[in-house]
Amino acid sequence: MAPRTGRPRTGRKPNFIVRMNPEHAAAARQSARDAGKQVGQWLEEAITEKQEREKGEEDVTKADLLIRNIKNHHPVVPYVAVHMW
Repeated sequence: MAPRTGRPRTGRKPNFIVRMNPEHAAAARQSARDAGKQVGQWLEEAITEKQEREKGEEDVTKADLLIRNIKNHHPVVPYVAVHMW
């Protein structure tokens, strides 16, 4: 294995900038506040939950999700509310 190069680890998490719709950003801030968490913590949990939901659905298409949601009378929300612009 090659020796590690570059900056040494500091133990801190790296910063990550995401551009998103202002309404979604406000909703994430409010949800985090309601949960007593920082926005980054709340987003990490939301991403993890989405990944776990999709683990068994690799072969499911977006059309399948749409049909499933229509049948269950739920709004179509196949993505976490983090939009890259």
